[in-house]
Amino acid sequence: MTDAERGKLIRDRQQSSLLWQWVHRLGSLKQAVVLILVIAVACAIATIYESKFNSAVAQYYIYENPLFILWLVLLCLNLICSAATRWPWQRKHLGFVITHGGIILLLVGAVIGKTIGWEASVTLNKGEEPTGLLLRNETILLFEGVQSGEIYTTPLSVKVRPPSEKKPRIYTVPESKLELVADNYSEGLAIVSRLVEDEQAGTAEGVHLVLHSNMMGQDLNVNLMATPAELATYDMFGLAKIKLLDKLPPLDKTKKVVADTYRETQMILANNPDQPVAHNTSGKLTGYQFLLERNATGTDFTLKALGPSKRERSFPIKEILDKTFPGEEEGTTIQVVRFWNDLKMVNGAPVEASNEPNNPAALITLSGFLEPEKKAPIMLLARKDSETVAFRVLRGETVLKEGVLDKNTAQPLGWADWAAKVEGSYAKAKMVSQTEEAPKLSSPDQQTIPGLRVHLRSDAGEKGPTVWLASGTTRLLQLDQQLVRVGFGLKTQRIPFTVGLENFQVPRDPGTDIPANYISSVRFHDPKTGEKIAGHIEMNHPASYPDDLWRAFTGSTFKFSQAGWDPKNLNQTSLQVLHDPGWLLKWIGSLLISLGIFMSFYWKDPVKKSTEV
Repeated sequence: MTDAERGKLIRDRQQSSLLWQWVHRLGSLKQAVVLILVIAVACAIATIYESKFNSAVAQYYIYENPLFILWLVLLCLNLICSAATRWPWQRKHLGFVITHGGIILLLVGAVIGKTIGWEASVTLNKGEEPTGLLLRNETILLFEGVQSGEIYTTPLSVKVRPPSEKKPRIYTVPESKLELVADNYSEGLAIVSRLVEDEQAGTAEGVHLVLHSNMMGQDLNVNLMATPAELATYDMFGLAKIKLLDKLPPLDKTKKVVADTYRETQMILANNPDQPVAHNTSGKLTGYQFLLERNATGTDFTLKALGPSKRERSFPIKEILDKTFPGEEEGTTIQVVRFWNDLKMVNGAPVEASNEPNNPAALITLSGFLEPEKKAPIMLLARKDSETVAFRVLRGETVLKEGVLDKNTAQPLGWADWAAKVEGSYAKAKMVSQTEEAPKLSSPDQQTIPGLRVHLRSDAGEKGPTVWLASGTTRLLQLDQQLVRVGFGLKTQRIPFTVGLENFQVPRDPGTDIPANYISSVRFHDPKTGEKIAGHIEMNHPASYPDDLWRAFTGSTFKFSQAGWDPKNLNQTSLQVLHDPGWLLKWIGSLLISLGIFMSFYWKDPVKKSTEV
């Protein structure tokens, strides 16, 4: 068919067929330009969102937006129609058709990967049972059916649009006329133990104090029970301790605190003054330095003493030999025990080898009082009645403060600017655990978890108690006589095999503590076939299972990559797991695009080339 005949065929079918009219309209170049420009602008906006906020925002507003998916579908339709408008194809259209086909396959593969593919994570511990349960980075709500007990789930995204009091998220509770209202989200929840009075089930005395610091601008709740022992002591971040007793022990006012003493010896060598032989009974040297120097006549020696402040004093050896003189600190004494003109060691003992000053040396002793150790304060408590608690604050054996705490006035405690008052004093109490927002002033080691604040609401507008629902937990919510179990957490993903950690290593850069690599040795187990295969995972070197070649090409495999680790626990590793069924289409599409572009610009038609010759 000549070009003229082909052109007439295309014009005739376009005029006579409604279908071909729409094919030419949908495959027009103008429409392709508009579609590509809109997608480019959307991708640019997504990039800005990702840099300004995070990838979750870009995914939610752009890439997962139904309009964006629809736009990709329209682009695929435009590409198909654009290729169809050139039918019947000639050799010169081959590169054009292959390129368009590659783009279509690439887009279809991306949509498939996004729709039925997923990304998840798993934390493995050495020695634990292998697992086939992963966690996806998608938060969900779980409801237990009020009547059937069946579990219902619904997605609840908190990374992009967390619920708030102004914009709560409302969900219908399955099998009931109730609604669940989520009106807040927090990343900093903690499981807090709270003391409550219980005359019937209470087991021991309990005290609830509130400590306040103006400097910190914080209130700190302290809950103590007399028994068991672990509930009777509260550690204030390692800076102080609070302990509840049955009664305060009597003070022995006649007892005097005797400071510990030390004794230090130094062997001073005139010929090697920078390396004295020194020892201190406390294990820590005082910092005193001594030098032996000849006097002006060259016949006698002078001892120079430098204290910790580097203040220098000089004494003739003959005048201070076997005598003591005071050091810089009060209570410190220094004594030159012995002097040798020519020191020599014989059978391990120092002797005078001659009267000539060949190797002058002196033995010096220092003694004094050790600086008292600065101990953390401790506050002892003893319950008096339902309104008051006796207290005593000690630092070592020194009483800093004592008196009675009550519910009316906060009493200064004598350390920093902390003050305390009684919030509750119970003859019988018990500890209950509550999930609540962690205070801003908390222990550095305290771990927090995300969670939702929720309550039930009836169709008549009645509201149930508001509680915090921590991620990974379930709770029973109540409204009148109706109970609903609700859970919140990450969506789980089950895989058809299990994986366990056999070893985890963190090699370091030579001479440093900087990690050079993260190496996880795992074992995959297929329960259906009984197959067990070892896997080796490093940074930028993932492991795949099943590792059959055809599975790798079709995207039906699962790829495990190194994702994280805990420096405090080298028997634990975190892995990222990727499953992408659209990988093969994306791979083939990319190859076809490359081939089509090459053929369009660099491949010459052999028939046309021979004709030209």
